[in-house]
Amino acid sequence: MERLRQAWRLMERYINNNFDVIALPGRDIQELSRRSLVQSEMSVST
Repeated sequence: MERLRQAWRLMERYINNNFDVIALPGRDIQELSRRSLVQSEMSVST
């Protein structure tokens, strides 16, 4: 159950990051989404 809660929190944070990204120009979007993807992969693997 705790793992499910962690996964939900991670997904929420990812969605929030993407909402922030929407307001930025295209190249920044790619950079930020790649960075948040790396961050989520790192926090998942730990």
